[in-house]
Amino acid sequence: MTDKDTTRRDMLSLGALGAGAALGATLLAPAVARADNGLGLKVGLIDIGLVFKKYQRKDDLEKEINALRESYEKQAQKQQDELDGMMKTMTLLKPDTDPWRQKKKEIKLLQSQIKVIRDGWDEELKIKVENLTLMILNEIEDRVKVFGEQNKYDLILKVDSQGWGDERFQERIFRAQVSSILYHKPDLDVTNQVLALLNDKNWIEQQQKKPQGAQQPPPAPTPLPGDKPPGDKPK
Repeated sequence: MTDKDTTRRDMLSLGALGAGAALGATLLAPAVARADNGLGLKVGLIDIGLVFKKYQRKDDLEKEINALRESYEKQAQKQQDELDGMMKTMTLLKPDTDPWRQKKKEIKLLQSQIKVIRDGWDEELKIKVENLTLMILNEIEDRVKVFGEQNKYDLILKVDSQGWGDERFQERIFRAQVSSILYHKPDLDVTNQVLALLNDKNWIEQQQKKPQGAQQPPPAPTPLPGDKPPGDKPK
């Protein structure tokens, strides 16, 4: 595996989350006072970076991404073994002979096919990561809406006190959506209450049953030149 492959693997890693909090009835009670704005608005703020990192569903989706990535790595190793074998065979041939030139063409063809296949893998992983990122964002927003309606909030804003570190799991998508609030009263923060709702066992089970969140089996290995279709028997 090349340094480029290793870097790509790190970029696609989703990271782990902390343990989830149990949902208690007391957490559903309003936790902040109405803002002193003369309008009587009830305002809350959520640390979106903290919510994102501690949402337990991220663990499930990390496993899904890792399973796909590992299946591609196994196929990539098979490709490399095939290529190494052909190159070794070429070293046994006399240079500039017809067999040597033919083997050289076969090697170039295989190298081109490998590049096309791996580019496809990269694109598929990128799309899957982006789709799962948006799915998590939608789940968070849905839960915030429920919390706001149940507790009669007029406004809930996003802040980000954590920063995103190495920005794994396409976290820059989230950073671009975070409001630029430079100061807020600590008692306006409802992050823990929303996290408790998100990490509630029943909620997580509901999300896992949705079609878009279903676990998919690893893809079948991509055929290489010379591979026989499944079920073929030697003649």
